[in-house]
Amino acid sequence: MFDSKINRRGFLKAGSGVALGLALGDNLWAAGKPLEQVRIGIVGVGVRGTEFVNILLNLKGNVIKAIGDISEGNAKRAQKLVKDAGFPEPALYCRGEKDYERMCENEDLDLVIAAVPVDWHVPVCVSAMKNGKHSATEVHATYDLDECWELVEAAEKYNKQCGLLENYCYFYNVLMILKWRGRVCWVIWCIVRRGISMMSVTFVLAVMVRFCGVPRIC
Repeated sequence: MFDSKINRRGFLKAGSGVALGLALGDNLWAAGKPLEQVRIGIVGVGVRGTEFVNILLNLKGNVIKAIGDISEGNAKRAQKLVKDAGFPEPALYCRGEKDYERMCENEDLDLVIAAVPVDWHVPVCVSAMKNGKHSATEVHATYDLDECWELVEAAEKYNKQCGLLENYCYFYNVLMILKWRGRVCWVIWCIVRRGISMMSVTFVLAVMVRFCGVPRIC
């Protein structure tokens, strides 16, 4: 088990990531039992959030149980998409910017997706994990290093996962700038999702090889 007396940030800064991994053990990252149906809440159903709704409605093994948005019109539109697809109407949470907290507290969910402006990604995800739900954000989670640590520490404290739902950092122009500034040298792993087109895979690998070296494939 991880010793709470260890200053985790200082430990990482000292370059002892391997030792830290041994100290943490396998509990946090251990896979749980597969769920027959994943119960999902979505916070933010503008353009990007509505895309998530449509994607989820075309995937088996999940149900959208709750929708939150500061715009009641957006929320009702997404609710209708779910109902028209043959699922029960999800509960709506539209009582202001922080009504996601009520969703996370009241709803019996497995996962909460934050499809809101970047400044709200961390608050939504932390609220979800605090209330026993896994969390995920569209694109990157935050611009702020302290907020990155807030996510890490919440995931460890509540033993929940927080995922990113878009590989924004692998765009061609971003890789080019990072490599030019000496921020990226090698890509250690490239995980290829089942069902993605080989043309897309080939393009991504070509960019990685050009700017970051040869990745391993898993």
